[in-house]
Amino acid sequence: MNKIAHALRSGPVYGDRASGALSAGHARELAGSIRDTGVVIYVAVLPDDPAYGGERISDRLRYPRL
Repeated sequence: MNKIAHALRSGPVYGDRASGALSAGHARELAGSIRDTGVVIYVAVLPDDPAYGGERISDRLRYPRL
């Protein structure tokens, strides 16, 4: 969880490689599009894995244990 939170501090898009849903190039393109809007948006693409906490993932990212 801390890895994801740290990555989102550096940029608006995090794509977990295990998800296979977002290539590095697409992540960069999406991040550029997000920055162009001027709106604060964060996107995390994660695999369907119960280890991430399901629907509670946003709370866990908002308040990560450091």
